[in-house]
Amino acid sequence: MRAWSLKWKLSFFSFLILTLVIVVLSVAAYMEIEEALVKNIDSTLEAMGEGALAVIKNESEPSDITQEIESITGSDNSRRKIRYRIWWENSAEDIISYDPVIDIVGSLKNNISSSEPPSPDDYRLFNIAGNTYRAFWDAQCLRQRNYQYCYCRKQRLCSP
Repeated sequence: MRAWSLKWKLSFFSFLILTLVIVVLSVAAYMEIEEALVKNIDSTLEAMGEGALAVIKNESEPSDITQEIESITGSDNSRRKIRYRIWWENSAEDIISYDPVIDIVGSLKNNISSSEPPSPDDYRLFNIAGNTYRAFWDAQCLRQRNYQYCYCRKQRLCSP
């Protein structure tokens, strides 16, 4: 086997360096986009949580609450991948929930039950179902009872 000429050695070395630079830049760009997406989802979920809290404080009829929550979350639009659940602490029944079985993840209630709930007047942001969903779980003291709600939104970069 013949040794490579200097021209081919330099060409091959340039190709390797260029490939390495492109791979590193691509990975860095993907990570930045993913981080920006998570921040965007977090701010959206926080805004939904604030809107839900305002609705719960101001409305008294469950039908009015349901209608307002649906308008905040856009859950009446089947293309949105949003799930939510609102309940009183230590209660088996939900006040309101929109938790369709739209994928293999299962119900929201089962996915968050293993997580540590937030303390009253605090919230948590976390991933569930293997990073498929980003979740916002809030706990508030309302009408002398602890009220909790959880919103989840699908992360598009993590799953189809």
